[in-house]
Amino acid sequence: RFGELYLADGIANGRRILPDGWVDHARHVRSIDPESGFGYGAHWWIWPDQQGSLVAQGYDGQLIIVLPALDAVVVHLGAWSAERRNGLVHTMRRLITAIERRSR
Repeated sequence: RFGELYLADGIANGRRILPDGWVDHARHVRSIDPESGFGYGAHWWIWPDQQGSLVAQGYDGQLIIVLPALDAVVVHLGAWSAERRNGLVHTMRRLITAIERRSR
């Protein structure tokens, strides 16, 4: 639901929960992680190859990926060790590619 709230520009059940403009503010890149190349906005990561994306990265590989261009939210709840992080990112990118193909 948290990802869906951001996908809907801060509106849930027809009611504005987040201030107008907050979601766009959150995806404005303020810094870039030199290791991953991901941008960081207001409490969200931004994947450079996913226009308008917002990504919450939690403990052991838990992810919420908000993809406005695809009208989709992808959630990963399984545990992945830090050493396997690149594999998880690759897997999520393959999943996103499959969603992109299906939405055409």
